[in-house]
Amino acid sequence: MKNRVIAFLLIALVAAVSLTPVAAQAQGLDELTLSVSPPLFELTANPGDTIKNKIRLSNLSDQPQDITVSIKNFTAQGEEGGVELTEETTNFSLASWVTVDEESITIPAKKDHVFNFTVDVPTAAEPGGHFGSIIFRAETDPIKDGSGAAVSPEIGALLLVKVAGDIEEKGSIVEFFAKPSFYEKGPFYLVTRFKNQGNVHFKPRGTITFSNIFGQEVGNIEFDERNVLPDSIRRIENEWNPSGFRIGRYTATASLVYGADDKIANATTTFWVIPWKQLLVLLAVLVVIVFIGVRYRDRFKEAYRALSGKK
Repeated sequence: MKNRVIAFLLIALVAAVSLTPVAAQAQGLDELTLSVSPPLFELTANPGDTIKNKIRLSNLSDQPQDITVSIKNFTAQGEEGGVELTEETTNFSLASWVTVDEESITIPAKKDHVFNFTVDVPTAAEPGGHFGSIIFRAETDPIKDGSGAAVSPEIGALLLVKVAGDIEEKGSIVEFFAKPSFYEKGPFYLVTRFKNQGNVHFKPRGTITFSNIFGQEVGNIEFDERNVLPDSIRRIENEWNPSGFRIGRYTATASLVYGADDKIANATTTFWVIPWKQLLVLLAVLVVIVFIGVRYRDRFKEAYRALSGKK
C-alpha cells in the first residue's frame, strides 16, 4: 500500500517543491478519478497555535466514490523529489497534529467536496519543519494494475509547517556539474546536489552564469527553485539553451542564497562544446579547396597572367 500511495503523491510533490498552483491528480492506470486542490500547503506557526484551512477533492469519475481520509507523515525519498509516507514519529512529524472534519464520505459523480482540517501545534512543538500528508482513498471500484491486482486510487495533499523558535538553516552544494561534460551543441544541462543540514525546509534561489574560455560572461539563467527537506539532498537540474554558434570550454558558476537570512552557497564547474560534425564538414571543404588548388595550380597561374595582361 505504501508504494501505491507514493505513486499517487508524485504529482502533488512536484507542486510542493516548485510551488506551482496546479491541482494534483490521482491515476489508476489510464483512468483519472480524483483531483485535489490545492496540492500543497506551506504554513508557518508558533508553538500553541491552531491553524484552520480547507481542501477540495473532486470526483472525476462517472460514478460515486466512497472516500476515506487518513493522515500520515512523510520524509524525502531519494534525491529526485520523491516522498515516502511513514507511520514513524520523528522531530519532523506532523500527522498527530492534524485532524479532518470528515473521515469518510461519498462524493457523487463529477462533484466536488470541501474538507475542513485543523493543525493544532503543541505548545512544546520542536522548532523547524514538520511534514505530513492528508490522503484521500477511493474505496469504490478498485482498478487493476499491471499484475492484475486490484488497487484503489489514492491522492494526497502535502502539508509543510514551519514552527517558529530555534530554527537552524544550514545547507551546502555538495556537487555541481554539467551533464555530460562534453557537448556538440546546446541545450546544456547543469546539475546541483544541494544538502539541507538544518531543521527546516528551504528553497535555494539565485542564478547560474556562464563565461567563455576568455572569462567573458556569455549568459545566465535563473536557478530552478525546489524545496529541500531537512536531512536530505535534493538534485536540481537547470537548462541553458543559448542561441548562436558555441565552441570551446565554458565555465558555469552557481551563485545561490537560501533561508530567511539569505545565506550564500557557490559552486563552479566547466564543460566543453565541440561541434565536431560542423568542424568535419569545414575540414572536408578545406581539403577539397587545397586539393583543387594543388591539382590545378598551373592553370590558375596561366589564368592569372592572362587576366593581368602578363605573359
